[in-house]
Amino acid sequence: IIGVLGRGAKGTVVEAIDELRAAAPDIMQRIAIRIFDAQQLKESGQVSAYLRHVCKLQTLSHPNLLRVFDFDQDEGRPFLTMELLSGCSLPQFVAPTDSALQYRLDLRHVLRCVAAALQCAHAQGIAHGGLRAEEIFITLTGDVRLMGLDGAFNRNAEDIAKDHLAFARLVID
Repeated sequence: IIGVLGRGAKGTVVEAIDELRAAAPDIMQRIAIRIFDAQQLKESGQVSAYLRHVCKLQTLSHPNLLRVFDFDQDEGRPFLTMELLSGCSLPQFVAPTDSALQYRLDLRHVLRCVAAALQCAHAQGIAHGGLRAEEIFITLTGDVRLMGLDGAFNRNAEDIAKDHLAFARLVID
């Protein structure tokens, strides 16, 4: 583990080096790991549901979706490995500050990327269920990634319609 990236209701996210990717270039070796509260996940009885959901996420292939690699346990502590991103969330990107991001992105382009990512997930029956501007990430190279699908394991097809409404709110705001 290299360092802690954040703590929240979904668990602690850390940056780490994936030893299985040792032959890859340095940047490709780095991953993000979400470490869950084992007791909370077990008490909710949702470990197997979460595992099934992660298996679905692993099949998604879209340049605007955060890539999910694996879900496993270490000494009883469940964790999720995923793509490590460098950059900032959409609200941070559009805030008038001295950002490390030295380029301009057309917000229409960002919305098209998010729409395409949602369309890919929805085609597989996966709803986001919590679409907000904070779930949209702009990388240091200007790529757009939709995050948060890992937390949508208890969503259903009806939530896809809610995603459409949430997307419409994003467009209006």
